[in-house]
Amino acid sequence: MKFTVSVSDFRKALQQVSSVIPVKTTIIAYEHILASLEGNTLQLIGSDPEATIITSINVSGEDDGQALFPAKSFVDTIKALSSEGSITVQYSSIDNFISVTTFNGMYKIKGMDAVIYPEIPTFDTESAIPFKAGVLQQIAKKTTFAVSKDQYRLSMTGVFFQFEPTKLLTYATDGYRLSRYTLASEENEAFPEGMSFIVPERIMKLIEKSETETVLSVNSQRTHIRCDMGTTTFISRLIDEKFPPCENVIPKENTVLLKVSLDDIVNSIKRIVVLANQTSKQMKFSIKNDVLVILSEDADSGNNASESIPCELQGFEEEIFDIGFNYTYLLEALQNLSSNEIAEDGTIVMTFSTPTKAALIKPSEQDNTLLMLVMPVRI
Repeated sequence: MKFTVSVSDFRKALQQVSSVIPVKTTIIAYEHILASLEGNTLQLIGSDPEATIITSINVSGEDDGQALFPAKSFVDTIKALSSEGSITVQYSSIDNFISVTTFNGMYKIKGMDAVIYPEIPTFDTESAIPFKAGVLQQIAKKTTFAVSKDQYRLSMTGVFFQFEPTKLLTYATDGYRLSRYTLASEENEAFPEGMSFIVPERIMKLIEKSETETVLSVNSQRTHIRCDMGTTTFISRLIDEKFPPCENVIPKENTVLLKVSLDDIVNSIKRIVVLANQTSKQMKFSIKNDVLVILSEDADSGNNASESIPCELQGFEEEIFDIGFNYTYLLEALQNLSSNEIAEDGTIVMTFSTPTKAALIKPSEQDNTLLMLVMPVRI
């Protein structure tokens, strides 16, 4: 195998596929990048037992072939080179050495025969589901913040995709908060009814960084998912668990409605939590006469803070409505709302039933595309 390639393009592609390569593994092939040259196209693959990244770049090819490049030493060598100009890479199947030739030097690195590389899962084109640019990225952004980090609750460590003919429902939850994003199907193009799976957070984070059209495919055994995005492909093992019945925990009768400026509430929370207890992370809403008072207190130090901002409260007839939150959970939910999603006057909607039951957050009263739930804390 022999090719000439731009250093900057090669470095970018190597860094992308090497991001999935494990630091420690008992399978030596996973410590390597699989390079395959065909004509003027170089394909690079990085894998671990759970995920695979595949990307392709244009090169000037001289001799087709395959080889395993040792990820750490090879990538570190390319990173150390000047980003200007091009280099020539050649692999010899006789001694398994890879030579990297620059304008003023040569580097020789021991590689391996590609034959030992684990088989990559295959996918049926009939299972392909196309998404416009930015759609899956939006889903990832709006859900992954609520994914659980608890590996003992494996089903919650990913985003749940539930397809219906006219819509796709996606959920993420850690038991204290939940985010549901709904995507309507394109006209005359129904989604595959009854298909559902859990995509690991790791692959959703990779999807979030992409800006291209995406095609999702699931293999026939429903064990792996494939995401094709331009010249890059992500393959991941799906989470083989049953996702909790999230619709059951979303309150249906939250009759207390709060309208408040998104900027006002986010900025006030950021300021008052500086003096909150950093262990309990508690803060309180106290609403009276269309004024929202946000309070924090640290009983250990005696520090406390409060701010008042205007709001609109509907459906509550008593004098004061008080409710407490973990400020991290509430703030992360609010910060996932953007100015182009909310009402023209800059307000968002929160609904409540009682101070001990879940609060719901929506961009506006009519918009059900994004729904976030945050559990209260006792105050």
